[in-house]
Amino acid sequence: MENCFLKKSRILRLFLFLGLTFLSYPLYAQQSAEPAAKDKSAQSGKPIIVDAKNVSYLQEEGKMSGEGNVKIKYDDVVLESDKVLVDTKSKDAEATGNVKITYKGITMLGNKLFYNFNTKIGKMVQEKESDQDSDKVKVLYKDKVLETDHIDFNLESKEAVAPAHIVVREKGMEITGQDLIYHFDEESGTIRNIRFKALPWYGRARDVSRLTAGKITAKQAYVTTCDKENPHYRIQAKRFYIYPQDRIVAKNAVMLVGKVPVLYMPYWKHSLKDNHSNVTVSVGNKKEWGWFALSSWRYYINDGLKGNIHLDERELKGFAGGIDTDYKTDEYGQGEIKTYYMDERDKYYDDTDPRSQERERYRIKAKHRWQVDPSSLFLFEYNKLSDIDFIKDYLYREYEQDVQPVSETSFSTSRNEYNFSVYARKRTNDFYSEVERLPEIKLNVNSFELGDTNLYYRNELQAASLNKKYADSDIDTDANRLDTYQELKYPTKLPGDFDWINFTPYAGMRQTYYSKDLNGTEHDFFRGVQYYGFDMNTKFYRTFDYQGRPLGIEVNSLRHIITPSVKYNYIHNPTVSADKLGDFDSIDEITKLNRFTFGLENYLQTKWKNPDSDEMESVDLVYFYPHVDYVYNPKDDSRHFGMIDTELNVRPCRWWQIDSDSVYNQYQRRFDTANFDLSADGGKKWRLALGKRYDRGVSDQTTGDVFYRINRNWQVRTYLRYLADSDTFQEQQYTVYRDLHCWLLQVSYDVKFDENGNNQDRTIWFIFKLKAFPDESPIPLSINYNALNRI
Repeated sequence: MENCFLKKSRILRLFLFLGLTFLSYPLYAQQSAEPAAKDKSAQSGKPIIVDAKNVSYLQEEGKMSGEGNVKIKYDDVVLESDKVLVDTKSKDAEATGNVKITYKGITMLGNKLFYNFNTKIGKMVQEKESDQDSDKVKVLYKDKVLETDHIDFNLESKEAVAPAHIVVREKGMEITGQDLIYHFDEESGTIRNIRFKALPWYGRARDVSRLTAGKITAKQAYVTTCDKENPHYRIQAKRFYIYPQDRIVAKNAVMLVGKVPVLYMPYWKHSLKDNHSNVTVSVGNKKEWGWFALSSWRYYINDGLKGNIHLDERELKGFAGGIDTDYKTDEYGQGEIKTYYMDERDKYYDDTDPRSQERERYRIKAKHRWQVDPSSLFLFEYNKLSDIDFIKDYLYREYEQDVQPVSETSFSTSRNEYNFSVYARKRTNDFYSEVERLPEIKLNVNSFELGDTNLYYRNELQAASLNKKYADSDIDTDANRLDTYQELKYPTKLPGDFDWINFTPYAGMRQTYYSKDLNGTEHDFFRGVQYYGFDMNTKFYRTFDYQGRPLGIEVNSLRHIITPSVKYNYIHNPTVSADKLGDFDSIDEITKLNRFTFGLENYLQTKWKNPDSDEMESVDLVYFYPHVDYVYNPKDDSRHFGMIDTELNVRPCRWWQIDSDSVYNQYQRRFDTANFDLSADGGKKWRLALGKRYDRGVSDQTTGDVFYRINRNWQVRTYLRYLADSDTFQEQQYTVYRDLHCWLLQVSYDVKFDENGNNQDRTIWFIFKLKAFPDESPIPLSINYNALNRI
């Protein structure tokens, strides 16, 4: 009986196995988690299908297990893992090994999951079993990545709770904290005791903070660029509003250095799109100003509207202020507006001096640039000043770049066949001498071939209403002028045995109409000028198959190119002398010319590997170009040959080079002018620059600039300017840099002397720069030597 029972049991198992195999699809195991029991609670809901390499059913326990490439799809939930155990009655599942669960854009990764398919409630944990395993659960949703030790979640309500330490990364920002409660649909939640990092900024909030879509509200928080646990400085406020990859905003913020408050800001805003400090303050003393405090408050409304507000106080000058605005539009270009105003009462001078009287001083500057289309450009600039010295006195950097700012506007368009432009200039400051052009119109027809003749033609046409105004004077010179220049050019080669020489002759004619002459005695006349000349050159080269590093110079074959050239330019006597014309520009200054220019260009080239692409590229080790003019009929008993002009560039290595130019007087065997520059760059370790400026009978000066990094914390720099004529160091500047972790301290001592060796000024600066903003000085301190004498 026992054997019979065993046989029947085996037959029953065989039929059960065959039935399950027939229902299996695909070839690996696919099993329903619904047993054959008649329990209604077990049969409620849709069956759970387990796909895996190996599937087994534990009938007595009412569970099914899968192992190897496990995949379960249930409603909109997809569960993948190495192993899974499913309770067929309660629909609880336990998955282990490379667990991944996804639902409507939410993805969770870990190595252990407890989940119920009916309630969609679960818990993901990460149990590190080997060094290769990640020690964090990961949650991916849109552009957010969340990492934590374990997380409880409800996929039905799309909510998650992570009570342990968590890290959230979003759009370049990293947030760490505890007790996260998050709603995926609303993209909002709360988090406690957070720290955030959006380089170069770091921050911390000790109170509960709120996360919303594209915005983080941090309570009882501070921000800083110092990554220390106790930062050297911080900006603190009750609330910060952080918009990832956009901006940080706070009201009633206080800046603290250590624990000492140094600056109150009713409104503080910083863009995360550029590295600029929001507040810059410079305090110091200057002879003409006395003690001063200069501040610049940066404002940022959006990418299209931002700028600075200047609030400055000078002891001997008074209060000054201004607003700078940078704007950008999507369709009509971009520009800037700068203003600066003060009621100056110059206490530096005695009360009897007129300069001590109160007077208004100001500047207004507006610039606009509009790229109308790829070939058309509109430019506009307006400058209005109260007096000629205002920019020099208060905005010296601008003065160095543009000594005489003008007001002008232009529109230009370029085509393959021609260039067209309309230009206008109007004098807005009476203390400058300017030539007004109201307007000037130009049409230049680009050179083109006439049929198949190899003859090329070009034409320049311009019309202008000109008025030359003199500074602080009612005297002016005006005229209407119509000018046209036409030229024919024939590029060819010399015939016969000289066909290796390129020869390009040309002929041109200029006709100019003037409405009147310089004195206004003659009206409506023409001036004619004829041009002739040629350009002749050829090229010789030789290649040397040599590779090596002589004297440390990398050589991968050498090529020497020589290009001798002769240029001849002849201008016939104009039909109207330049003395009778208004001196508006170079067109009116044309006089007779009969000149040859002889040149000899030399290139010594090799090939170096491009560090970015690893491809070999040609480089000029040496460029040498001497040239000299020969005047056929010189004036005032001058010599036929002029001085020899020379250009020389030497670049033997990537890290150093020499540039020079000179004018050599061969008759007196001396250099009339010579300029020499040597620059060498040792990366972050050192830099060297040497310069020589020589102008016979005028000046002879040598400059040197050396920077050296001693170690991580200390660097030094020296700048010297030496006048050989008077054997005087006109300027000496010595600088020491100290790295203070998040700050850079710069101490500079500068001494200036005049040409006679008399001391003009001694200055010492103490400048603090935030390392996060190396190009700016948020709170520099400058103390002049005169101030030190007063203390």
